[in-house]
Amino acid sequence: MLERAALRTEGNQLPALFLIGALVANHAIFRLGAMQIWIPAVLMAVALIALFIPQLDIPGSARLSLGASNIAIGLIIALPSLASIALGWNREFPFSGDQLFHVKQIYYLSYWWAQPVGSPSVGLLGQTLNLGDFHQVIAHPLRLLWSRATILLVVVAATSLAYRRRPILGVIVATVLFTSWGACEQSVYFRYPGARYVIDQLFAMPAFVIGNVELPGRMSNIAAILAWAFALRPVLLRRWPDALILPAAAFLFWQQDILYYFDSTYLEPWAFVFTFLAVELIVVRGREGVPLACCMVGAAACFKEPVIIALPMVWLIGIIPWRSFADTARASLFGFIGGFPFLLYYFARKNAALTDPTVNRDPDFGISLHMLSDYLTHFFLRLTANFSGTSLIAAILALAAILLAALRFRGLRFRLLCLLAAAATLVLIFAIDANSRYWAGYFRFFVIALPYMSCGLIALGLLLTARQALLVGILILGLQAHSAFTAVTRSAGLGMDRNFVEFFDSPLVFPIRYLLREARAANYIVHRATVLANQPDDTVRVIPGIDVSFGQLGELYCTCTGEHPNVMALFVQYNNLAAPFADRSPTGEEIGPFRDRDRLWRKNRAQRPACLAEMKRTCAHVIERNEHGEIVGALGTR
Repeated sequence: MLERAALRTEGNQLPALFLIGALVANHAIFRLGAMQIWIPAVLMAVALIALFIPQLDIPGSARLSLGASNIAIGLIIALPSLASIALGWNREFPFSGDQLFHVKQIYYLSYWWAQPVGSPSVGLLGQTLNLGDFHQVIAHPLRLLWSRATILLVVVAATSLAYRRRPILGVIVATVLFTSWGACEQSVYFRYPGARYVIDQLFAMPAFVIGNVELPGRMSNIAAILAWAFALRPVLLRRWPDALILPAAAFLFWQQDILYYFDSTYLEPWAFVFTFLAVELIVVRGREGVPLACCMVGAAACFKEPVIIALPMVWLIGIIPWRSFADTARASLFGFIGGFPFLLYYFARKNAALTDPTVNRDPDFGISLHMLSDYLTHFFLRLTANFSGTSLIAAILALAAILLAALRFRGLRFRLLCLLAAAATLVLIFAIDANSRYWAGYFRFFVIALPYMSCGLIALGLLLTARQALLVGILILGLQAHSAFTAVTRSAGLGMDRNFVEFFDSPLVFPIRYLLREARAANYIVHRATVLANQPDDTVRVIPGIDVSFGQLGELYCTCTGEHPNVMALFVQYNNLAAPFADRSPTGEEIGPFRDRDRLWRKNRAQRPACLAEMKRTCAHVIERNEHGEIVGALGTR
């Protein structure tokens, strides 16, 4: 038996390497120093996969020619996202929500990768980082020779060399080196999985040098679409962007809210594209696509943890109907490959919470039937805002395509049912979470379910000719054009146009960059001069690279003095989802726990006329920002 097991190790060993790579990507392996009991579990998991399923066939290993039409379709799919980041390159920074947290996490993990192995995590006991810390790193580049980033490259290179000699040797090298390294670390960065932050490192240093700390997350998210079209899909499906995928891709990547998240610092975009790949693998390849699909769900969970909830439905497609024990065991082991990295991450996060309790946010399933009903009511009301006008027609077509595919292809019915169950579970998990009841209909809770809802449009590729699929794709592009245009104009237009795009509390955007740029262009303030501004919301923090400090929460600073010669006043403008409340105070049921914040915003708005008059009286120069007929900010200099 040992001889037979040894023979089984002579495959390409991609499943075992994926398992190790996922543990590194989600950052979980770098907590092993504080939870060493998991080291044997990691070793046994890798050994189990290496011994029993060493082989994973990748369709794209064969050569695939790239045509001009493929490039054109791929760029058309990505066009709104590319336009959004290009036209909104230096837009105002969004507060509230989690975007500021992700910028901070990019900072801290970039610094973590630039430090030697085993050095403590920065961020505990009041430690902070600023651009000066990164300038010190850049000023002493030789120190990077023994940084974690360099060690990572060395381990990857050693694994690659060993793998070329013999695949199982590459697995052994990677396992020994990474577990040994992980045993030296006690990282605390586990509020979210770490895979997106790893990709951010490609863009982090240039962004820090130019002082735009939002760019690493935005650029890596935009890269997700291009990677899906021109790298991941050709390798995993042996397909370039083509007419057959255009209907589904147009429905998803031209939707205004999806575009908003792709051009943001949120973690969903990479999880989104891996989920989309999993769905296409199942629809196109059926049971044969389940092993890779399980890996894709596991990869998605390395970016955003709730997506792992869909893994059981993907696994079911691989085992039902029952054919043989061997097939069922293989599908189950691939389910294990997709789920084990998340399992280690989950316990790493629980363990890290002993050091920093803020990293752990377990769901609370104590919601009542009345709360569930209220949640679902608000959820469907919000969907009408997300899919409005012709975009609603596109959504209806996507649902109709599922019915059409189920009627036309009997073999697809069970797969489509499981994919719909995955979508429903991803939606309902937040509906029954008491912590989420105030965010009913929040699109970010729903966005990862949308690739599963596109399964019918993907199935059209099995039903239609390339020309017919192209016509359907052009139709959906037309239906989604207004939605895409809305997202792009919000990114490129006035700063306050992005206020309350996500929910009633976020984002909050203020004309900070605009006022500073205008004042410096007019030579009203010198370079690096600090400006004192009011803190209009408790989520507003100092932005690295922008010379603005904030005073006490809610207190306006409208007088230019010798101590504070440069003052700024910022005000919240009610747009988008909060537009109905611009002239009236919402009820507690309408805004949930945000009532106190709303009162503060309205108080500052009521003080605005007196503040502007005082600023004009005491300051030599005053610059105002007027958007949609309302003053949203003013800068006074002495």
